[in-house]
Amino acid sequence: GQDFRPSYLKIVDFIDSLTERPVVSAFTATATSEVKTDIECILKLKDPRVVVTGFDRKNLYYSVEHLSGKKKDAYIAGYIKEHMDESGIIYCATRKNVDKLYDELGSLGISVTKYHAGLDNETRKQNQDDFIYDRVQVVIATNAFGMGIDKSNVRYVIHYNMPQSMENYYQEAGRAGRDGGESQCIMLFSAQDVIIDKFLLDSKEFEGVEDEDRSIIKERDLHRLHTMEMYCKTTECLRNYILSYFGEKTGEPCGNCGNCNNEYEQIDMTADAKWVINCLAETHGRFGLSIVLGTLLGAKRARLKEVGALSYKSYGKLSDRKEAELRLLIDQMINAGYVIQTDGEYSVLRMGDISPLRDENTHVYIKKTKRTYAGELLNMAGQTGRKAASGNTSAATEGSNAASRTRKKSTDSLTAAGYELFERLRALRLVIAREEGMPPYIIFNDKTLIDMCEKLPVDADTMLSVSGVGQNKLMKYGSRFTEEINKFVSEHPGVVTTLDI
Repeated sequence: GQDFRPSYLKIVDFIDSLTERPVVSAFTATATSEVKTDIECILKLKDPRVVVTGFDRKNLYYSVEHLSGKKKDAYIAGYIKEHMDESGIIYCATRKNVDKLYDELGSLGISVTKYHAGLDNETRKQNQDDFIYDRVQVVIATNAFGMGIDKSNVRYVIHYNMPQSMENYYQEAGRAGRDGGESQCIMLFSAQDVIIDKFLLDSKEFEGVEDEDRSIIKERDLHRLHTMEMYCKTTECLRNYILSYFGEKTGEPCGNCGNCNNEYEQIDMTADAKWVINCLAETHGRFGLSIVLGTLLGAKRARLKEVGALSYKSYGKLSDRKEAELRLLIDQMINAGYVIQTDGEYSVLRMGDISPLRDENTHVYIKKTKRTYAGELLNMAGQTGRKAASGNTSAATEGSNAASRTRKKSTDSLTAAGYELFERLRALRLVIAREEGMPPYIIFNDKTLIDMCEKLPVDADTMLSVSGVGQNKLMKYGSRFTEEINKFVSEHPGVVTTLDI
């Protein structure tokens, strides 16, 4: 996956120390096309033969339940009691959640053990063996559990918290059903999970990584987290979402996942969507989701007064809506490209391509499930608040399909000539990455290469004006990239590489 252990990065040094380079093979359970390239470069593989066996495991049933707080605990207790003769894994994001859930389930008489890095080696080994040899039914664990575990009869994997990436989720959920039997992969999602994951990413250690590279890695981590969050919120086929992420072609919905088997009611929020756009026009893309939501809902906050939001025309215009509904609406508008959410620690909302909304046939809907398994299970367990428990809401759009499904690409400002240069710079980056044994994005990310295509730096001074190029990277790689750009410019006198769109 993306987060290679430091020791893995040193494998190539060992290989290089050998008098004769052996045949080198690399294996991974989860690799996007980008990660495959990273592995190829890090291990300096020479013209490797790449074999992909496929990511579709038809015996796994994927589902997402929107629950928070105590409802998660009640759901898990109810689920286990309905599957008393089955073996399962429950993943939590933190040791604290593992310990809390372990104590709670244990008090209910459920056969359970736990596993995380805070336990001593002997206890971890004992607990792991108890689960593998069916002495206990369920293990509650952090992602420290699972490496090298090949227990074939795991019938369900429940994620108490959302993982930080699709790679992590696919690997952890994939520990279910290894005997080919029908198995469940259930995600329990709440907005709090995103906050926890961002905190964990902020606490991530970057031993031996240069400052310039840290920001690039953090940006990619946040992008993967956003992709994971969208999995939890989509109403589309979950299996197709996973396969598409890993680069496999998808066809019709699978008909065998939680989303495919849900019944939805639609709420038309087209008029609301236009007020969201109006609000973004008034904020000039300077603020994040909290300010935009507070403005539309007419919230009484000092921060809103401070930024002048109380005088906006959009202030309070959607006060009759619930905040959860507006969050889902904005999520859908981001997916459709109407709104752009920037990556980074302080992400802001900006207006995207809103031209489809000018078509009177375009409608924006949020979709709310009529009934969920979680709602039924919690009611059976005697929980109150059916409406809150079963209100698993997501969003979708209709009309202007081609425009609404596509987001503006970062390369859209490049002309045909500009894109040719972009591809040449990417090829050069790949050559350097293979030489140095590191992922290509660490050399320069795509955003930096696009900026090179726009500014056409032909010397060191102009190269320093390119986003993402500091003195360190200028010294390491600058001359090779300016040489390639000079060569391109000489081949295309008077070339225009970008246009305002």
